[in-house]
Amino acid sequence: MKAIDILVIEDNDDHADLILDSLLQFNSENRVFRLPGGEDIIAMLNDRDSGKEWEYPDIILLDLKMPRVDGIEVLRQLKSDPDWKKIPVVILTTSSIPKDINTCYELGANSFVSKPLSYTDFMNTVGRINRYWVDTSRLPE
Repeated sequence: MKAIDILVIEDNDDHADLILDSLLQFNSENRVFRLPGGEDIIAMLNDRDSGKEWEYPDIILLDLKMPRVDGIEVLRQLKSDPDWKKIPVVILTTSSIPKDINTCYELGANSFVSKPLSYTDFMNTVGRINRYWVDTSRLPE
């Protein structure tokens, strides 16, 4: 599996560490970046010269339950931005509320995964996203 750039938007430090470690174990060539809150990605969307270390990530892993700016609002803004809307978004959240699930898919999320989850389930989800969305997004138009 080829290396990809992954953006993790997660406010909980322990969850973020587990996610980042798992992604690097899955493929040590991956470049994994973390933003600790929804307001950080919104600032990046509004300021294209924000000093990010990559052009655009290949995939975004997004928590829903964050203070200040929640994941629903982040997803809404990501999918309304022409430069970011093609990037696959996996929702990783403690929520299993049907309304949250439906809203995320309606807004354009590619997958919805409830925490806690096993390492295997998490890695299978990331692998599927990489195979079906990331690889095809790199094809010439």
